Amino acid sequence: MIARQPLVSVVIPTYNRAALVGRAVASVLSQTYRNLEVIVIDDRSTDETGRILEGVRDPRVRVVTAEARLGVAEARNRGIELASGRFVAFLDDDDEWLPPKVERQLAVFSGSAPPALVYTGLWIAHGTTRRYDVMELGDQPFERLLTFPGPVTTSGFMVDRERVDGELWFDPSVATFEDGELILRISRRWPVAVVSEPLYVWHHHDGPRVTESHGQVRARRRIIEKYAEDLAVRPRAAAHLFFRLAIAESRVRDWAAVRSSLRAASAADPSDLRLRLLGRAAGLGPRAARLALAGYRRVGRVRRALRLPDRRPVQERVS
Repeated sequence: MIARQPLVSVVIPTYNRAALVGRAVASVLSQTYRNLEVIVIDDRSTDETGRILEGVRDPRVRVVTAEARLGVAEARNRGIELASGRFVAFLDDDDEWLPPKVERQLAVFSGSAPPALVYTGLWIAHGTTRRYDVMELGDQPFERLLTFPGPVTTSGFMVDRERVDGELWFDPSVATFEDGELILRISRRWPVAVVSEPLYVWHHHDGPRVTESHGQVRARRRIIEKYAEDLAVRPRAAAHLFFRLAIAESRVRDWAAVRSSLRAASAADPSDLRLRLLGRAAGLGPRAARLALAGYRRVGRVRRALRLPDRRPVQERVS
C-alpha cells in the first residue's frame, strides 16, 4: 500500500513559452490533490518565460534554469533527477491539467493491483474546437503500443518510480516519440492502466514543419531499430511501423527511402493485400512508389469523407 498522502513530483520542461507556461503551472497548482512539488526546467529560454516563472509565488514550485540547451527529453530527465516524490507526473508547457487529475490517478495506484504507470483520457483542443479521446490497450498493452496507436502524450503520464527499476527516463534518440517510447518500454515489463475520464487538455498546433518531419523520420527509424527483436516475432506491428515510416519519409520527399520502407512493410506481413500491392509498386522504382502511396492515401481520404467503416480487427489495421 502507498502512503496516505504521497508526494507527487510534477516535471514541466519549458522553452520560450512565456505566453503559455503560466497556464500550465497554474493548472498544477489548482489540483484537488495538494501534496505536490512542481519542478520547472527552463531550457535556456530567450523570451519572457523566466520573468513569468519568477512571478509564481507558491513554495511548491521550483524553477531550474539549464546550464546549456538540453532539448525536451533531457530537460525531463533533469527534472526526474531532481524529483523527490515516489510518483512522478509530467506536463508539457503548452498543455493544462484539469483539477482532479492527480487525485484520480493516485486512486488507481492505491488499488488492489497497482500498475507502474497510469495515463488518462484527454481533450484535444485545436483552435476553438475540442474533442475527447482516449487510448484503450486491451489485455496486451505492449503489442498494442508497438504500433503507437495514440493518442497518448506525456502530459497524461504518472509513474511509480519505485516499480520501474530505473526505467523512468526519456530517450533523446527518439525525439518526437519519446513519450510513446517511454510507455512502450514500461509496458514491456510492468502493467499500465488508464483512467478513461478526460483529465488534461492537449493543445494541438498546426504542422508539422519540415524540420519536425525529418525528426519524425529519424525517430521512427530508431524505434524500428531499438525494438527489432520484438518486431521480428510480431509481423503485423512491424509492417505497420514500416508503413508509417514510409508516410513520414514521403513528407520529406525521400522517395528512395519510401520505396525501401514500403518493400520492408510488405515483406514483414505478406498476408496484407494492400501492403503487398504497395510493395510490388515500390519494386518498380521510386516514382512508382510515390504514385502508389499517393493513390493509397487518396482512397483513405475518400473513405474517411464517406465515413466508411474499416471492419478489420484493430490490430490488423494499417493507416
